[in-house]
Amino acid sequence: MERVYHYKAVDKMGRSVRDSLMIEDEIALKRLLAQDDLFLLDYKPQSMLEQTIEKLSFKPESIHLFTTRMASGLQVGIPLGVILENLIEDQTGYFKQVLKGVEHHVKSGKTLAESLRMYSDYFSETYCTIVNSGQGSGRLGETFFHLGKLYEQQKENRNKIRKAKAQPMFYITVLLVFTVAASIWILPNFVKIFESSKIQIPLPTQILLGVGELITQGGIFILLTLVGLGMFWKLSVQKSNGVQYLLDHILLKIPIIRSIIRYSETSLFVHFWHLFALSGVPLVQTLESLADVPKNQVVRESIRRVQGNVSKGMSVSRAFNEQPFFADNWVFRELVKIGDDNKEMESILPKIFQDHDQAMIESIDRLMPWINKLLLAISGIVVGMFVAGIFLPILMMFEVAKNL
Repeated sequence: MERVYHYKAVDKMGRSVRDSLMIEDEIALKRLLAQDDLFLLDYKPQSMLEQTIEKLSFKPESIHLFTTRMASGLQVGIPLGVILENLIEDQTGYFKQVLKGVEHHVKSGKTLAESLRMYSDYFSETYCTIVNSGQGSGRLGETFFHLGKLYEQQKENRNKIRKAKAQPMFYITVLLVFTVAASIWILPNFVKIFESSKIQIPLPTQILLGVGELITQGGIFILLTLVGLGMFWKLSVQKSNGVQYLLDHILLKIPIIRSIIRYSETSLFVHFWHLFALSGVPLVQTLESLADVPKNQVVRESIRRVQGNVSKGMSVSRAFNEQPFFADNWVFRELVKIGDDNKEMESILPKIFQDHDQAMIESIDRLMPWINKLLLAISGIVVGMFVAGIFLPILMMFEVAKNL
């Protein structure tokens, strides 16, 4: 694992140089500085805590910016080394150290793709494979241009999904705050008025008081339990392929959710397939590289089966038709068949992902009214409970007063 080293060195003229670099170890640091006629005087590796904190501050948008600027520079003929130097100057924080490391590996003789692979936390294997193909075909600038377009489209899709989730999350947050505040502070003080009159507190009021008591007395335990379950889910359940496959399979059975997953996963897969096709990568290698692109395990397994069948000589359209996930998608199925039959797959693929990007947004728009109706129903139940919990004791007190 590479670490960031802060170092102090001197050049041949005796001038002091202070900088930092992400590199394998101190031996590699000395060797690299010697290549630049620098003599290492002192160094200090960055602590793992500092490195972890800086990693957490990394923004994925930095990869998009790196990609688009690489495309702009390469397409006008600027040398790779010059582009990297300027990108390093424009960056701050941990990603700057990553780019310094990339520059170091390029200078030492590695290809750009090999250098990017050294930082797999930031540059995925699919990304590096596409860059390697572009470099091998002599179309690296064009490859980065299409990668940048892909990142831009994915960013737009994420923003639309985030915007669609914002309203439900706001409703849920307000509802939780209202429930907690009313159960802890409002109802207990209100009920004290009626306890002296020895009126039996009705069931809705008792339930709400019980919720408030549970939160006040066991709130920390509940919070720790939720955090523990979240960590267990993240570290164990999500890393269990069997459990994740089952959950992903269940999601594909829910009508509207199935449509969103189908269009988003297929669009992302076809976007990358198109990039590989432009770079001249053979289809079997493309499918093998793209098997891990989708997040849904069912889709991943379907692509692996397609790749296995194509490698045995089966036609592309038939291989996809044998997988239920793709066979149920008539637009994908028919367009792939046309591209396969006419040997025009490279020109057909953009039509597929453009259609699916639009279809995904339409599916989200269809889902939102149902979510709003569900939230409205839940809000009605909660508010109804509070109304009953507050006004039932008042009505019962009026009844007692009438009988006096």
